[in-house]
Amino acid sequence: MASRDLESARSAYKTRDLAASIAAHDAYQGTAYVENHHLANETRDVVKSLVYGGLDGITTSLSVVCIGVGADFVPKVVIVMGFGMLLAAAISMGLGDALSEKAELDYVQVCVYVLLFFFLSSSYSQTLPP
Repeated sequence: MASRDLESARSAYKTRDLAASIAAHDAYQGTAYVENHHLANETRDVVKSLVYGGLDGITTSLSVVCIGVGADFVPKVVIVMGFGMLLAAAISMGLGDALSEKAELDYVQVCVYVLLFFFLSSSYSQTLPP
């Protein structure tokens, strides 16, 4: 089931009728239908972040522990260093991922605004008298 009136949307696009296009895309606005295809993308992004973050955290923590063992530190110090590195890596990866997601959303929002601006400016320029 589509979330819009497809034929009306196509007709509005061909005639460059902005009001009809908005009405066609909002045709199912009040219904209970919800498109859930975005949930798969969210799950994929979470798994991707967990895998990459986990691999990075394991690698860097292992290197810190190996350095501590190679320097003949007391085992308690090596364990504290390892857990400290895990905590620091988790915070770093979490903040990095959050900032990356925000930057991606900001980029998409700017692209939508630019496309909307060009669509509206071309629609109005064709409907306005010279």
